[in-house]
Amino acid sequence: RMEDGVRQLLDKHAGTFAELKPALARLEQDEKALQAELRAFEKSNRSLASELDCELSKEGKTLTDLSQKLTILDDKRAKAPPAVDEAAESAHRLLALKHAELYLRWLQQLETTCEQFAQKSATASTAPAANDVLPLLQKLNEAVDALSKSKAQHLRSYAVRVQSFCRRQVTAGLVRSLVEQLESLGWPSKDFLFKLDAASLTSLLDGFRQLGAFEALVHSGDAISLGVEALLRPIWVRFQFHFCKQESTRRTDKPEWAFSFLVKQLEDHADTIESLQSKDEDGKLFHGRALTDFARGLSAMACRKALEDLTQLLLTETPPSATAVQHALHYVEQGLEFDASVRAFLETSSVPGIAAMLAEHPRMEQLWLALEQQAALARLAWALASPTAWTPSVPDPDVVDKLRIPECVEHAVFLLHSLWSKSLLCDGGDVGVALRHKLQDLLGFMLDQLVGALEERMGDSAWRIDDLAELQKYLWLLNGVDYVSLAAAEWFEEEQQQGHAVGDEQGKPAE
Repeated sequence: RMEDGVRQLLDKHAGTFAELKPALARLEQDEKALQAELRAFEKSNRSLASELDCELSKEGKTLTDLSQKLTILDDKRAKAPPAVDEAAESAHRLLALKHAELYLRWLQQLETTCEQFAQKSATASTAPAANDVLPLLQKLNEAVDALSKSKAQHLRSYAVRVQSFCRRQVTAGLVRSLVEQLESLGWPSKDFLFKLDAASLTSLLDGFRQLGAFEALVHSGDAISLGVEALLRPIWVRFQFHFCKQESTRRTDKPEWAFSFLVKQLEDHADTIESLQSKDEDGKLFHGRALTDFARGLSAMACRKALEDLTQLLLTETPPSATAVQHALHYVEQGLEFDASVRAFLETSSVPGIAAMLAEHPRMEQLWLALEQQAALARLAWALASPTAWTPSVPDPDVVDKLRIPECVEHAVFLLHSLWSKSLLCDGGDVGVALRHKLQDLLGFMLDQLVGALEERMGDSAWRIDDLAELQKYLWLLNGVDYVSLAAAEWFEEEQQQGHAVGDEQGKPAE
């Protein structure tokens, strides 16, 4: 495919050469005519013609200098005789000729480099070796840099496309070669590194260094390092087989199976990753962030699967079925717990996860929050409509001193606490904080619904205060109000102790 692509590019520009040749011939004729005009002009205005001829014939003069001189001549042309105007126009034509020559020279260099790259690729068994293609890529980089300020946009675009194509080809080949070497040595077994002899370890590190040298040339920036990507490939193959293809384990009602698999990979291979990084004396293997990149890669696997499954659950049917809604709510909760597990293991919040995936797909996030609210309202309505809703119950003695409260209040507080716990899982930069605030807004809405139901119950005119039994039920209801107040105060106090701001977007305290 690469050879065909190069041939197509060469065929494409063959027409360009054919079109340029007649143009160059006409320009040569124009140049001869210009020389004749300059000789005629020299007779009438010798001083100005001499200056122009000197500027055009001076050796080593760059195109930029020539353009500046032509600008000066253009200023003079407004006050000069018509002959000067014709001379300046002819000079511009000479400048166009030099641009064409520069175009041809760069195009020839690029296509020669492409031919060399194709030959190196064709003679290699799997992929071109880095030592062979790095000089060629360096030439391409120099060409792109030199053309960065060129006015020939089509040539610059062509050079960038060739550069990107070569980078992709070399990257795929080198990573594939390193993956094959890793799998032959037993990766991704837990004790992989400890089973290697000195020769195998040295060969493996050489492979990582070769990939690191190539990566330093292509400037990958904040992307996952290619060495870590090679370590992730075999794990992704296993993850796909078990949780994306095999029906018995590809279950949307059990997302924790896939998430726990990824967390276990992080825990099992953390020592191996850190051991490899410790052998990176010059910092060129993994750019000093091997474990973080490894976790980012695992989180990317989780997000990719979560996006596919949640799309199937929430967006394939309108509205989604009750079973799909139940699975989706459970899925997101397990995904947020996965994010929290990764952050806790790394002790950092810089790894994007399920919360970031939801933020990148606003429609899915809004639908999920709406379903969370719908499910919470349904559970609250069930608790309030239960035959034993206002029957006294004993809550957790650690919260209050064995106060008897209505059973519906206990169920409602448990529901609100689950929302609060879910909001605390959202922490991972600005995206996690924004999602946590949205869940806490939902919690505030549900608190309002519960308080409204309690106020309505307390304001019922059917209460008989003179009846001891009725009075006792009323007191139980007051205990329920106190229980809700104590629970809410405890939640917000916990939030403040963790250093999170409780309030709206402007930082004002929440009521």
